[in-house]
Amino acid sequence: MSPSEQEDFIAKATQHFQEIDPLTQVVLRGHLLLEERLNDILKASLYNQAVFDKMSLTFHSKLLFARAFTISQRADGMWELMGSINTLRNGIAHSLDPEQRQKKFDSMRQIYFRELEKPELIKEDENEPDHLLFLKAYALCEGYIKRAQQDAEMVGNMVRHMIAAMRNEFYQPDPT
Repeated sequence: MSPSEQEDFIAKATQHFQEIDPLTQVVLRGHLLLEERLNDILKASLYNQAVFDKMSLTFHSKLLFARAFTISQRADGMWELMGSINTLRNGIAHSLDPEQRQKKFDSMRQIYFRELEKPELIKEDENEPDHLLFLKAYALCEGYIKRAQQDAEMVGNMVRHMIAAMRNEFYQPDPT
């Protein structure tokens, strides 16, 4: 690498590492927390929860899998909002292009406003800085996902109950 190329590299790296971007911080952390909640949903819905830890599922796969256990009628928009958070996170994690990031954020913002449903809430949030708006979208997802977890726990309890009944009726006890 020539001295000029080294200087360009150092300048670019310095520029990107000097910036502390609040949106990037909240998106990365919020995404991680949502993924933990999806893991909780999936584990709650399974009979053999230990097997889940051996799976290599993407966030998107976990999102679809968790959605399959949700009974709520309001599912589509909230799952779409979580998907847009994942898309935004992937955009941030894999690209430094500010235009692409803004497009992904604007898409998430549009879905968030649609899910708010109440015009007065939208009016309150219209001028929020991006990172605070993201936190509100994340909080809305967290509230919804709590209900989804309750649904998954109910499904998981029914499955475990049915399997226990089947084992008692049709199978010999497992060797200890």
